[in-house]
This record gives sequence, C-alpha cells and structure tokens, in this order.
Amino acid sequence: MIKLFISDIDGVWTDSGMYYLDNGVEAKRFSTSDGVGLALAKLAGIDVMVISGEDIPALRNRMNKLKVEHFHLGIKDKVGLLETLMEDRGITFDEIAFIGDEVNDHALLRKVGIAGCPQSAPYYTKEIVDIITESNGGMGAFRDFVIEVLKREGKFDTAFQKLTSRQ
Repeated sequence: MIKLFISDIDGVWTDSGMYYLDNGVEAKRFSTSDGVGLALAKLAGIDVMVISGEDIPALRNRMNKLKVEHFHLGIKDKVGLLETLMEDRGITFDEIAFIGDEVNDHALLRKVGIAGCPQSAPYYTKEIVDIITESNGGMGAFRDFVIEVLKREGKFDTAFQKLTSRQ
C-alpha cells in the first residue's frame, strides 16, 4: 500500500525548460493540472513530498501556493535524504510512489514500490519505471501518475468523488 507520493519537479511538473528573463530571474512554467493530482492524493489520505535538485524562488513560490507541506529543494542525494525521512515517518521504500524523469532520479526510481516518469522522459528512464504517464512533463504528468497509482490502489473513485463534490 502506498503511503507517500514523491515527485521531482523539473521535467515532471515543468517542461524542463529554464526561462531566463532579461533581469536575470529564472522562471518556470507549471501546469495547473498537477494541482489536481495533489488534491486527489490528499483526498485519498496519501501525503505528497517534493524533492528537487533545483532551489530557486519560482519553485518555492509554487510549492507554497499549492500548500505542499513537505518539499526539499537543492537536494543532490535524494535517496540519502529519503532514508532519513523514512525512518522518522516509519515507512519503507515499498510504500512510496515516486515520479522522476532523468538520470539523477534513477537511484530513487529503482528503490521505490511504484516508479513513474512522464511521457517526455528519455528512453533510459522509461526502461526502469512501472508507469509512463500519458502526459509530458509540465503538462499534467504528476496528475496522471497520481491517478494511475490511486487506481492501482483502489482509491481513485473515492478520492475523485470527494474532489468533485467540493466543486
């Protein structure tokens, strides 16, 4: 049973692009669809954590706007961080679903219970995951991953009903 969703950001919640404005500020493009995935996970009673190697204000702003309580930015050793956090939470790798897209995610993708990547991920990542989303990174890939995992866990219908009844 999955108890925690973990997601990378660049290439999953974004299209991997780095936009540099004339004033030197780096900007990111996010899909609002991934907020639906976040809501569905929470309504299913599963926590969401973000672990990213990047740490720029745009990422912090997006996490704060979506009220993601557990986000860790500027992390190079994702497995090491997670091993420490798992001990505090009392969970195992088998109880984690993680979506990432690139080489720096491979160590974690190989350890978790359910591994996923966006459609836009390279072939060498697609070869090691359980789920390849229909959407590309930055186009709802996190949402698609959450939906597929919740379906596998038998929790999607209830979470979706709760989500649509709030509208």
